[in-house]
Amino acid sequence: MLKLPGQATAAWAVFEAGWYRAAYPDACAGLADADDAAVLQFYLEHGQRRGHSPNLWFDEAWHLRTFRGAAAAVRDGHAESGFDTYCRAGFRFRSPHWLFQETQYRLRYPDLRDEVLAADGNVNGYDHFLKHGSREGRIGHMLFDPAVYRAQLDAAEREQADTAGAYPHYLRRLWEHRADVVTSHYFDPIWYLRRYPAVAEAIAGGRWLCALHHYLTNETPTAFDPLADFSEAYYLGRHKDVAAAVEAGDRRNGYEHFLANGIAELRAPCATIDLRYYLTAHPSVRSDLDSGHTRDVFAHCVTIGREQGLATILPPEDQVTERQAAALNRQRADNRLPRSARTMLDFSCAGTPEVSVILVLRDRFPLTLMTLGSLRANHGGDIELIVIDAGSTDDTRRIGRFVRGACVLRFEAGLDPISGANAALNCASADAVLFMDSALELAPGALAASLQRLRSDLRIGAVGGKLERAHGWLEAAGNIVWRDGTTLRYLRDASPLAPEANFVRDVDFCAATFLLVRADLLRELEGYDESFAAGRYADADLCLRIAEAGSRVVYDPAVAVSRLVQIGADPEPADAQQALLRKHANLLRFRHAPDRRAEVFARSTATARRVLFIDDMIPLRKLGSGFVRSNDLLHVMASLGYGVTVYPMKPCRHGLATIYADMPDTVEVMHDRTSEQLADFLSARQGYFDAIWIARTHNLDRIKPKLERITSGGGQPARIVLDTEAIAALREAEHAALTDAGSFDVDAAIKREFANAHVCQRIIAVTSQEAQ
Repeated sequence: MLKLPGQATAAWAVFEAGWYRAAYPDACAGLADADDAAVLQFYLEHGQRRGHSPNLWFDEAWHLRTFRGAAAAVRDGHAESGFDTYCRAGFRFRSPHWLFQETQYRLRYPDLRDEVLAADGNVNGYDHFLKHGSREGRIGHMLFDPAVYRAQLDAAEREQADTAGAYPHYLRRLWEHRADVVTSHYFDPIWYLRRYPAVAEAIAGGRWLCALHHYLTNETPTAFDPLADFSEAYYLGRHKDVAAAVEAGDRRNGYEHFLANGIAELRAPCATIDLRYYLTAHPSVRSDLDSGHTRDVFAHCVTIGREQGLATILPPEDQVTERQAAALNRQRADNRLPRSARTMLDFSCAGTPEVSVILVLRDRFPLTLMTLGSLRANHGGDIELIVIDAGSTDDTRRIGRFVRGACVLRFEAGLDPISGANAALNCASADAVLFMDSALELAPGALAASLQRLRSDLRIGAVGGKLERAHGWLEAAGNIVWRDGTTLRYLRDASPLAPEANFVRDVDFCAATFLLVRADLLRELEGYDESFAAGRYADADLCLRIAEAGSRVVYDPAVAVSRLVQIGADPEPADAQQALLRKHANLLRFRHAPDRRAEVFARSTATARRVLFIDDMIPLRKLGSGFVRSNDLLHVMASLGYGVTVYPMKPCRHGLATIYADMPDTVEVMHDRTSEQLADFLSARQGYFDAIWIARTHNLDRIKPKLERITSGGGQPARIVLDTEAIAALREAEHAALTDAGSFDVDAAIKREFANAHVCQRIIAVTSQEAQ
């Protein structure tokens, strides 16, 4: 495909002889008097094998380092060069240059469909970018924004950049070794060179073209921060899932994840910026985002927010660590002791109790009273309280003086929590038994919600809930047991508001920090297996046995509890994982292998089909119009047992209370996402959905390119269902008839409206006329 100017089909396949001579002067020493065709011939016969790039638009060395398949093809003699592999097939999906991302460019601009590109004579996205996109101000890489780049240039250079395109202008500027300039709000070259003087020296020595070139191509990408407002060490240290992805080679560094996903997920980029706080504390930020004044909340923070002096983090006097929160809770518990001494907590039962609550105690008397006060205030029904004193040395030994109606069993010697819980089972008389930690605070209605969930289906054997740590972050939203017997706290360190944490689902296990179990099932299983020490493996074993007995273990976010103190690592024996694996090998062999990418699959044990429901907005009934019907559809899907995820194309302008009050509790509602993050969402959940239900035809037009890029990756594609909601062409025809607008071609209008409907396996219409 490589040709001289005027001969090539693709813009990136033009051989620039003048540039080639300047880039490789030693190799071209004998070609000073040769014409351009001879230089091209030299490249084809010798330059390729020497690792030369054919032009300014393709970086051979970077391409071979980045794409191992291309490097292997050259090494094994199947291709002459990385550029050769790119011409053969790589141009369809691989990036040719460190400053352009083919896949992201196509996803960023859905109008660049395959048929549109082909009709205009473009062979791929990069071809379009070089011919048109760069001059149109389109972005080919997050770290190069034509608008930001133009603002750094003088009038003469801006005119040149507008003529040639900002991207070609910048690349030529680099090869001319001119001063570094800012190209994006997401990268600060001046700060970068000050922070890393050795890089500045290497650039001066000719090893790198500029700061951005070094940052995007160096061999230790996690060793460098792109700007003062992002810390690789902080980001990878705080977000273990990202660190695992980087270690596995799925991400180049933490910043790559932050730009692609982390900003949308409002992850903190450094210790001095809390994006969630920044967005919620300043109403003007949401207004600027909705009006399009800035691309995202991070860009707003480092530009508009900095100019306006907006706070980027909770004031120091309002911040608390988990350790500080635990200390405050202990102080609160101590402060309540005088009142607790004079106010008896009453757990007397007039009849058969609704629930038997088991607490295994060892000291922590003030926190225990605080927990019992929260329990008693949380539920007005009869609670049978069974307390196991496992060798306390403080006032816990006299718990009966402060709690009326409790059954207290004392053990002088130390007793492990598992044996204590089993001993308490002999005293339980209710149909449901609640295992509960002695340092918890229950959210309003938590106990009632767990009892209601347990009673809702006889197949449910146990119910657990959303467990928050002392400082407010999640400890777990259900737990996973992997195929090898290891366990994972799902969504640990995430926000309790995360969509993934706020829908009901069947899980491998919930922690006995707060676990409600049917009493008859517990007795049938003979309680806990005392060969496991207290901790996750004991809880996992109990819940796996509940599943093997044919019952469900359900996670319900309405059952929310907060720890009052900081906890350390679980005291698990070294062989606990192997013991769990041996005991449940037959069940676990069907579980997922440990992999962060499999978490979304492993978070639920349900086998129901999964549906992605895409609409303009989260379909609340108060919005009226077709959203009432969409809301009805969601309730029907949920009632049929489907696992439904709702994804809005537009930002949500309603509070979370309004949203969740209108949604079935088994539906996952992506209230913090929009169309901007849809491509990344689909990519992260590739293979997860059995069907994608697209409400309204115009949404199909918007997301079709994203669907094509995801479904082209192989595997069983999701069934795509188009829900027309209403056929606009028929409405337009009626309007034309009412206004005497002349003849209206209904067939042509319908063809335009459904131009992309061929990608769908089903089309839904509301009326028989529209179906026809």
